[in-house]
Amino acid sequence: MKLGEVCQIKYGKDHKALLDGTIPVYGSGGIMRYCDKYIHNKQSVLIPRKGTLSNIFYVNQPFWTVDTLFWTDINEEIVLPKYLYYLLLTKNLSSLNVGTAVPSLTADILNDIQITLPSLSIQENIVKVLSSFDDKIELNKQLNDYLAEIRQLIVKMKISDIFNRDGDSCSLVPLKKVANIQSGYSYKSKELTDNSQIGMLTIKNFQRNGLFKLDGFKPINPEKAKESHYVTAGEIVVAHTDLTQNADIIGRAIQVIDNGGFDKILASCDLVKVSSTNESISNELLAALLATSDFYNHCLGYVNGTTVLHLGKKALHEYNLKIPNNTKLLQTLDCCFQSIAFYQSYLIQETRILKRSRDLLLTKLLSGDIDVLKSINE
Repeated sequence: MKLGEVCQIKYGKDHKALLDGTIPVYGSGGIMRYCDKYIHNKQSVLIPRKGTLSNIFYVNQPFWTVDTLFWTDINEEIVLPKYLYYLLLTKNLSSLNVGTAVPSLTADILNDIQITLPSLSIQENIVKVLSSFDDKIELNKQLNDYLAEIRQLIVKMKISDIFNRDGDSCSLVPLKKVANIQSGYSYKSKELTDNSQIGMLTIKNFQRNGLFKLDGFKPINPEKAKESHYVTAGEIVVAHTDLTQNADIIGRAIQVIDNGGFDKILASCDLVKVSSTNESISNELLAALLATSDFYNHCLGYVNGTTVLHLGKKALHEYNLKIPNNTKLLQTLDCCFQSIAFYQSYLIQETRILKRSRDLLLTKLLSGDIDVLKSINE
């Protein structure tokens, strides 16, 4: 049986004319925005037309897709949509690439993919088993997002409250005196590879709200990277250069709380690495102090460039860090931020284990190596 026999491959459409709303708009990288209209209001599997061809999505609510992403109108009398999603995860879609500069797929190629389907009852049982993993993975993601929001709220409320008191409540300390500031690694495209235990952290890991996208590091085999270019969990990176000309990212500081599954990670040349050299200021606290509007507004004064936006070299060195003089309050905030970072790192590592276990189980279940009915009954 071919994929085209169980679903229709549909093209996405432009979203720019749509108004803001509650309907998610998907691109090949995930949700881009929310709009007021949907392109389809039933369960579907979304398949990249261009970009990262392995980024397949399952959706069970109304959605819109852009033209870099196919959506599917599925015959549910033959295949359960979520089973089809799991089935396509086992296919190496990257091997079907027909693009040159940008990886690409065509509807004809997708329609010709050979698939084997068990009965709907077996599909349902397999989906139940695998969904239990996905539900926990999604819960971990929600918890991580919630912790990030709590952290931002504390930064905005508590630290802003300290700064709004009279001048005697804070000391101004040059950032360069309490932290090491190191430029990122300038890499060549040929150094990026699919097989490496070293990951490249870039500005693409920054989200528009200044929070941190916790995955998506690029594997790299660096030729001339120095030890100072590597980032360890807990250190901070500041967005230094943005090719997309979105000044709201430049000057944003985030703390790296996990290595993304790699043995080591590098900060790319569009980032500046910052790490505390002061025993009384942890990286967690320093990251919070650099997440303030005070630091961001300071950086905006150093943004320059036309084709490419970037921070001036003196931006971080000339920033005066406001450090509260209230030692107990400082310790309380420090403990709070360290606890949040620790729990976030734990959730990320647990999620990584869950994904590996699910993927291994997925292959065994769909190949028939594990009898799902026997496993459930036992």
